[in-house]
Amino acid sequence: MKFMVHYLLIVSTVLLFIGCSTPVKETVLPSPSPVLVKKERKTFTPIHRYLTEDVGPFVHGERVTLIDANATYGRTKRGSIPLEKLEAQRSTFQLNIKTTPKAEIKILNIKPKYHKDIWLKQGRYQVEVSSKGYKRERVWVNLDKDTSLAFALKKAAPKKEQLIGTITWSSTPPIIHNSSIYVTPAPHKKYAWNEANRVCQNYSTTLFKHTVTTWRLPTAQKLLQLHSEENVTQNGLYWSATTDDRQPNYAKYVNLRTKESSWYKKLGKAYVLCQYNGGVTLRESVQDIVKSLASETGEARKKERLSLYTFALYLKYGNPQAEDLVYDQEKGLLTYRLISKNSHNAQPLFQKLIKQKTSLSQAKILKAKQKQKHLTIAATFKVTEKGLYFLDATLK
Repeated sequence: MKFMVHYLLIVSTVLLFIGCSTPVKETVLPSPSPVLVKKERKTFTPIHRYLTEDVGPFVHGERVTLIDANATYGRTKRGSIPLEKLEAQRSTFQLNIKTTPKAEIKILNIKPKYHKDIWLKQGRYQVEVSSKGYKRERVWVNLDKDTSLAFALKKAAPKKEQLIGTITWSSTPPIIHNSSIYVTPAPHKKYAWNEANRVCQNYSTTLFKHTVTTWRLPTAQKLLQLHSEENVTQNGLYWSATTDDRQPNYAKYVNLRTKESSWYKKLGKAYVLCQYNGGVTLRESVQDIVKSLASETGEARKKERLSLYTFALYLKYGNPQAEDLVYDQEKGLLTYRLISKNSHNAQPLFQKLIKQKTSLSQAKILKAKQKQKHLTIAATFKVTEKGLYFLDATLK
């Protein structure tokens, strides 16, 4: 028994010694994992906006849906758009105008010119559509959406031209050749060259009820062009304005019948033919000549304008002539060409086919007169505010 007590004591001591000499391993508990707090993202509600101009694949006025946005851009399924190019409600709209026939289109209350599918701010616009020969139309448009307009213009009634009167074109005594008029102040009198010059410079006469005071001696070249004129009756020498500084005492003369031309002493005597031109050329129209004459004289009243038109008519065309007379006995019609004596490039400046009702006997008389150069032609023109218009013509 005593022995057992000692044994247990020894065993307890040994165990105690072992426990003290071996370090006790400390159990380390794992630290808890950090908890991730998930931030809640704000949900973007899609919104609709409108383009204020073309941007990439997007066009002005297009409605787009933004699915996301930041401070400067909005994102769509087709791409991003600067927010400055978008607006919540449309403020501009397209205006398109079609016309029949083609016409000029104006928007009267704005400066920009109209063009197809023009973009305009919301508002009221006055539209004008006009075309020559058609009635002009004006309408007000309230533009608050894309708008298309169509105009079918109506033809305008032709304006009645104010008739000033009528004038007659017939063969006249003055010699008229290529926009110049020639007269003989004293048909049977001869002058020295200096005196002939003064005669033309001081000459004044009324032609076709129009007073003409600007006359001069024609050049030798001009006189030579008149050699075949029937109205030149003197078979003699005519003074010309052609001189030569090397021969101060001589001037050229022209024989209008024989086309002879040579130098002659200025103290010698010859016939005088004075020329009026007034700066007129064959290229000018009758209306242009009238304007030129009116600006010089200040004539504007109706009677004066008729005289100006008559005078201009002769300056432009010269005397009338009739050619190619043909009589149709079955129809009783005499057909002929009414032409002007003045021509350009061998073509008359005026020509008209005339049909005149007449008898066979009268037609024969007219043809005989034509051969004898005694045919009387009378053509009538009407004069309006816009110009000169041919009416008819007769042969006698």
